[in-house]
Amino acid sequence: MAAAIWRVPTAASVALAGRSGGNGVAEVGLSSTSRLNSTWHLTSRQSSVVLQARKRRNGSRSTKASVEQWAEQPSRQQVIHEAIQRLSEDDIQATAAKYKIEDELFSEIDYAQVNAFTDRAFGGNPAAVCYLPYSGSDRWMQLVAREFNLSETAFLVRRRRKKPPRQPLIVLRETTSDDSQLAGNSTEAREGQSTGPHASPGAADVSEGEDAAADTPRPRRPFEKTPAPDNEFDLRWFTPTIEVDLCGHATLAAAQLVFSAGLVEEEEIKFHTRSGVLTARKVPSTEKSEEDEGAADSTGHGDPSSTAVRQNDTSTSVSSRPEYKGQIELDFPIVRAEAAVGEEGTSLRTALGQALKGRQQSDLKMHFVGRSTGNDILVELESEADVRNLMPDMAKVAAIDARGIIATAATVGKDSEFDFVSRFFAPRSGIPEDPVTGSAHCTSGPFWASKLGKSTMTAYQCSERGGLVHVCVDENKGRVFLRGRAVMVMAGVLLNTHSA
Repeated sequence: MAAAIWRVPTAASVALAGRSGGNGVAEVGLSSTSRLNSTWHLTSRQSSVVLQARKRRNGSRSTKASVEQWAEQPSRQQVIHEAIQRLSEDDIQATAAKYKIEDELFSEIDYAQVNAFTDRAFGGNPAAVCYLPYSGSDRWMQLVAREFNLSETAFLVRRRRKKPPRQPLIVLRETTSDDSQLAGNSTEAREGQSTGPHASPGAADVSEGEDAAADTPRPRRPFEKTPAPDNEFDLRWFTPTIEVDLCGHATLAAAQLVFSAGLVEEEEIKFHTRSGVLTARKVPSTEKSEEDEGAADSTGHGDPSSTAVRQNDTSTSVSSRPEYKGQIELDFPIVRAEAAVGEEGTSLRTALGQALKGRQQSDLKMHFVGRSTGNDILVELESEADVRNLMPDMAKVAAIDARGIIATAATVGKDSEFDFVSRFFAPRSGIPEDPVTGSAHCTSGPFWASKLGKSTMTAYQCSERGGLVHVCVDENKGRVFLRGRAVMVMAGVLLNTHSA
């Protein structure tokens, strides 16, 4: 059994593949039993679990048997698609509880590890993203996050519309002139010549005369149904020790997974989180920032040739991975820092001076100390070198009452690639130093926009791994737009964790 589970994967089987399967659904190239299905919204194995449970309960009245009965109707492919879509709109969690199959549905959970705010492996900030049939318990998600032991683990659940009232599968309506025209071509109906993603691959070619009328809206056939929007997800983030309200790099990682796996057709995703609705969108190539032409590597130095190398590389490791390569823009709220004054300001400066100084001989010059509404402490230091050379005493940092400490400084010189640099320390949250912190830029971005008098900036988080963040601050909307790239470096399956 061990050999069957821990088989040696091929190059194509370890990357999430947004390709179309035999029945027109997006798959994950992990194994034949592990697929992300954009139509059913469950893995194929989980779908089978639901069907078998219903079959055991209902006897001969199984959903699968019903599908076979409906298959004799015109346009078999469309009918089966609607049957599957109807099942996907059920309350999966309620169904799992009803048939006592929670452990079975969670026995294999697809995940990917994605490095965010970088364009290469071993850079940026790694996050694990788990794609769930429905939200797991808080305890289970915390245990999974502790098992991954990364700065953040994200849990992704596709949102579904409320289940509609039960209606006949084939919806009939009064005959119209449009219907009579459609009825005159029963062959076309049986061949499934629709314009949707489930059109028959053997559909006849369209003539030039029909091309001229292509823009004319085609009346919907009675069996066609408007699909539920599939670009909305619930998203939660956990460190190894706690759940957090906002996380930028794990949101970018989740968006990279969704786009690369082909889970949505739209260019924008909506994430429902503890910090409200956050959006992630693909950045068109026409909007690519000039700074992005020479993306920064893990040491903070640009490599203008890296993009050309990736485009011309035809090796199997690159060409076999249909991963989204473009920038993604996150729409986050401004999390402003207000200056710490009075007794609090004095005590904070004293504590920070002792905690951040570490083994440095000279005292740190702090030009600003403030606390954000997200309970982060923002500290502006004298120079970029001061930020890069910090060797903080983590025990003393953890003693400070804050989610984390943002140490930042402006860069000097017209030739600098960046407008400001930063580092983020959060031992109280189980993260001694976070490699790249998107949420911290919701605070440092507006701070530097005000000081530098500019709304668009390039930031570099100068941790050991390093990461590049393009920041745009919109004070009128109260939003911070963060742009970056992400790289998927690992994909797999969580096994037998739900009963732990």
